[in-house]
Amino acid sequence: MTLSKARCIFLWPFYLQVLLVNFVLRLVLSLQDGGLWWSDFPEILFWGAVHDTYFFTFFAIPIVIYLWLTPARAFIHPSNKGTMQFISILSSWILVGIAFFEYGFWQTHQARFDETIAQLFINDRHFFITVLRGENLWALIPSVFILGIIIWGLSYKLLNYYLKRQEMVYSNFRFRVLPAAFFLLLPCLIFYFCEYKSQSLMPVETHWNKDQLKRNGSYQMMSLIYQKKLYIK
Repeated sequence: MTLSKARCIFLWPFYLQVLLVNFVLRLVLSLQDGGLWWSDFPEILFWGAVHDTYFFTFFAIPIVIYLWLTPARAFIHPSNKGTMQFISILSSWILVGIAFFEYGFWQTHQARFDETIAQLFINDRHFFITVLRGENLWALIPSVFILGIIIWGLSYKLLNYYLKRQEMVYSNFRFRVLPAAFFLLLPCLIFYFCEYKSQSLMPVETHWNKDQLKRNGSYQMMSLIYQKKLYIK
């Protein structure tokens, strides 16, 4: 019941969405690379999940704030089920949209988000539109919509189960302060400790694509911004 009082359990469905979408994307990109062996996949998927977890700590910040600040009476109100499911499906659409953009980016540049191209993405207003046009925007929107609903459907039952369980638990604000503070500080902790430690633990790759497949494109861009290698005009 402690996790229910702290509302930490509600992050699990969103975390699974992140892992699932990026797993499928990484698998599709890996299968397109003829230079990889089947023995490379466990290493790629393991380090990919590590970087996806890094990305999730940033992606979950708005969700953490909502879970933290929503009063107990409002949270157990029936209308909150609809709100949480709306956040869940919105999360799915965003993740699938990012995955489609990364797929198109990979087809052109054979990279997740490297420093040079990411700089164009941030500072060139026409770069995003150019990539979307190359991906056939009219076919992209329905695909994102449908796949987003599928991903949401896979996490629907789990989220709904937690929402029903929450009805039996009155979550006092004091139970939520420390977990919320931890999850909000976690991205900073990852940048200061885990990021550099994992880079030293991750084997140095001579195969460019294998190295890139281990990474998470969105997290890589945020990491470049943090390291001041990208400058937003």
